[in-house]
Amino acid sequence: MSKIIVLMGAPGAGKGTQARLLQERLSLPQISTGDIFRALAQTHTPLAEEVRAIQLAGHLIPDDLVIRVVENRTSQDDCRNGYVLDGFPRTAAQAGMLESLAERQHKKLSTILIDVPQDLLEKRMTGRRSCPVCGEIYNMYFKPPRRDCKCDAHPEADLIHRADDTEENVRVRLETYNRETAPLLEYYNRTGRLHRVDGTRDADRKRRQRINCHFMIIGKSQKEIEKMRSAGQLVGRVLLELRAMVEPGMTTMEANNAAEQMIRDAGAYPTFKGYNGFPYSICASVNEQVVHGFPSSYELKDGDIFSIDVGATLEGFVGDTATTVAIGKVSDDRLKLVRITEECLHLAIEQCHAGNHLGDIGFAVQSHAEAEGYSVVRDYVGHGIGRRMHEDPQIPNYGKPGKGPKIKKGYVFALEPMINLGSLHTKTLKDGWTVVTVDGQPSAHFEHTVAVTEEGPEVLTLVRTAVREKLVSAA
Repeated sequence: MSKIIVLMGAPGAGKGTQARLLQERLSLPQISTGDIFRALAQTHTPLAEEVRAIQLAGHLIPDDLVIRVVENRTSQDDCRNGYVLDGFPRTAAQAGMLESLAERQHKKLSTILIDVPQDLLEKRMTGRRSCPVCGEIYNMYFKPPRRDCKCDAHPEADLIHRADDTEENVRVRLETYNRETAPLLEYYNRTGRLHRVDGTRDADRKRRQRINCHFMIIGKSQKEIEKMRSAGQLVGRVLLELRAMVEPGMTTMEANNAAEQMIRDAGAYPTFKGYNGFPYSICASVNEQVVHGFPSSYELKDGDIFSIDVGATLEGFVGDTATTVAIGKVSDDRLKLVRITEECLHLAIEQCHAGNHLGDIGFAVQSHAEAEGYSVVRDYVGHGIGRRMHEDPQIPNYGKPGKGPKIKKGYVFALEPMINLGSLHTKTLKDGWTVVTVDGQPSAHFEHTVAVTEEGPEVLTLVRTAVREKLVSAA
């Protein structure tokens, strides 16, 4: 099926570069609404006259007319196999109209957000300088000239710093973008269409990213995997210590505080804390709580099962791991649920070989869990991981073998089966985060960060044997 790709990114994110890469790889035209309206202004079609009349009256062009203009342009022959949209949609209302347009044009719609940290965006823009003679672009942080504020090729020329690249103007531009784009990002997150691509790389490295036609799956270099191994070992050690620590009478908040202290003592920071507003350093989910539970004053007691999810960012890369712990004397049915969920994770890991498909992972989990009489949570899934906790692809715990994108060397996944004793259906509590089973039956959750290597899957969050023995002995 042909594609519509919506390209999003803050000023300085490199949206133009990424658009050119997509054009090269997929042979799709880049469509900018600004270009559309400028071209339309040179014509005298009924549509052009309708737009011109509204502009002359000093009014904003209504959304229904904007989408007609977009449809008029994208119905041309060069868009037959799809196109890349830059600058549209700008609102959730326009996004809904674009969904309808995609259906009319029989095209698959994907949204890509070029994700760059705020401090890097600021340096990219405030550091920009240009030569007034040859137009060469420099950056005082990343690509400085050999002589201070002088062009290398034209040393007589002082480099120009654009007025809109001053610190104050950049701050205002980014604040405006974040404020105006937030509802649109929320819309695409809610509809499951938002895919994030790492925008921290330079153009040459972006060319080497592994790009899937429906996702922006970022393959990791050996050096990046080494850094992810360090982050993985850290969260693995934290989780081991928490496992040894929890017991009846301990509160889930005490587990949270211990985890945060260990993470910060290691020179890292807890990835979960502040992520989309999440207020704690771990997810602490007890019994019927599936994921995203808030740590609290709740005291663990005999018979509980306690799911602990830990994430940490170390040297710019994220490690993510989870386990479910039986507290004290636990019923046989709950113990079996925990065991089967952990087995599901091991089976998922075994599928992480180059040449397999994402559907193989989901099928391995689903077939084992359902054969034992359990249900697989559909509402929450595993994911890619790297510089960001959630990267493409999404990895469901259900699926068909041989289906979905092909797994390649360098991919890194956070695999996390969530298995319920009863119904697969879930709901979210009033805190906006804690997910529980609708029938109140218990749920178990296990997770590892896994790299796909030439030798097969490497579990980055599995603590090496010598360290495990030392920690367990100390506990």
